[in-house]
Amino acid sequence: MGVYTRAPDVTPPQPAPSEEIAATYAWQPTLAFLRYTVVAILAASAVFIFIIFVFLPDQIPRALGPGMLSLVALTSWGLLRRGRTRDAVLLLAGGVWISVTVIATLYGGIRSTIYYVYPLVIFLLGWMISTTAAVVAAGTTSAVTIALILADARGWLPASLPAEPILYGVVQIFVYLLTAAMVIYLVQAYRRQLQALQQVSEDMRRANAVLRQSELKFATAFSSSPAAASIATLAEGRLIEANANFERDFGWSISDLRGITAMDAGLWPDASQRELWVNTLKQHGRTVNYETVWRHRNGKLRHVSIAGEIIDLDGVPCILAYTTDITARKAAEEEIQRLAFFDPLTKLPNRRLLMDRLEQAMAACARHQRLGALLFIDLDNFKTLNDTHGHDMGDLLLRQVAQRLLGSVREGDTVARLGGDEFVVMLEDLSRDAVEAATQAETVGRKILAALDELYEIRTLSVHSTPSLGATLFGAQVENLEEPIKRADLAMYQAKAAGRNTIRFYDPRMQSLLLARAELERDLRAALQQDQFVLHFQPQVQRGGLVAGAEALLRWQHPQRGLVSPGEFIAL
Repeated sequence: MGVYTRAPDVTPPQPAPSEEIAATYAWQPTLAFLRYTVVAILAASAVFIFIIFVFLPDQIPRALGPGMLSLVALTSWGLLRRGRTRDAVLLLAGGVWISVTVIATLYGGIRSTIYYVYPLVIFLLGWMISTTAAVVAAGTTSAVTIALILADARGWLPASLPAEPILYGVVQIFVYLLTAAMVIYLVQAYRRQLQALQQVSEDMRRANAVLRQSELKFATAFSSSPAAASIATLAEGRLIEANANFERDFGWSISDLRGITAMDAGLWPDASQRELWVNTLKQHGRTVNYETVWRHRNGKLRHVSIAGEIIDLDGVPCILAYTTDITARKAAEEEIQRLAFFDPLTKLPNRRLLMDRLEQAMAACARHQRLGALLFIDLDNFKTLNDTHGHDMGDLLLRQVAQRLLGSVREGDTVARLGGDEFVVMLEDLSRDAVEAATQAETVGRKILAALDELYEIRTLSVHSTPSLGATLFGAQVENLEEPIKRADLAMYQAKAAGRNTIRFYDPRMQSLLLARAELERDLRAALQQDQFVLHFQPQVQRGGLVAGAEALLRWQHPQRGLVSPGEFIAL
């Protein structure tokens, strides 16, 4: 299946442990050898000068060479202390080479005592700088050697006394010691490099073992995932791998999908939907519970939730996706939504949804300076139908009423069932003029009256049912949600009192009467508890002035209103 890695982060990669080891130890033998070389040059130069001045006073001009070498060594030491290692190497090698060339030219050519130092300089450059530097130094030294031989043959070199054997001995000992040190430190350097390589090899072995274990875990998780897992290229969506659940949920096996794109398979109904998902992935690197719609192989649309992330597969950006079919869950959510906000019998909005829409409509009225209207509808004599023919017949009638109401209003208006045989129609975006808005509402109300007044064919029965409509406007002032409902309800009862099968608008005087009635009922209960009723007897007189009996009259002695006539409270 290839090597799977996450897409690279924006932070730069950190060096591996083996790289850190190599970086730590690469210069340690070289620095130690450089310090040893500087000290050796200074020591050899001091011994050389001491022998000349003490034992060979006639050879004092030969002290020029050790002086030049000492100056080069001291300058290189200063560069080493300031951390300029490469500059120190170049100065030391170049200075020594120039010094040897000058000394050889002045004191005997290739027979000079210091000529044996050239190989050490070439080796030093090759070890510490590069093989190119060693080749260049070797070529230049060869040219100088040839030039010195020709100059010596033609007598062009300056005349000089032959060097004493002791001077040869000092130089030879210096070369021996420096060669031995170079071998020692070179072996140490190679040993450290070998250890570093062994560490790198061990790190790679461990990394490969971890990688193989990770691939095995990934393959196991991929194949055993309860979701439909797939891998596709990021750019075009070409399918590379899929597990068995992909065929279970969407009808496609990996043999069918491998090599074709998701659009070729028809998984995405619209290319723009995949493009939107890919852009989200590119922006965030991954998606969790990304809901969209896929198409099953049988052509049916399925609601899915995708958890995906961008990975690197053998250097190619790909998408690892786990897709879950949530069609059943979405259907359950829709059912819960329907039960919460819709009447199960008529499929109309229930009271909860009506109040929510009424709140939005009242806010829109205030914002746009428009009016709305509520029509409260109650079926006349509906209880008689239920009692005589059963509730199932009543339910069928309510369903037909709902359909006729929907056919009598505009598409943007709301028809709701509050319960029983009570319906409410909410009209929005009416005129800002109250009279004109009332006229518009009345027009719709008359249309509803006509629609509901027609015969209902319910199974084998022909049923006639009339409605009573109460209407009120809203949006003219700020009020709570219950107020328009109450006004429309009161207006509906006024329509029933007017003979039914008619429409009435809310009358404020009716509200005052109802409030007075409610207050009278409350006071009447208190009167019974507080013995505020007074009994009066009115004599019954016959002809001739004879009292034949008495008529008992009940009066209410109200503490604030005084004597209340029976005509006001007997009806209660």
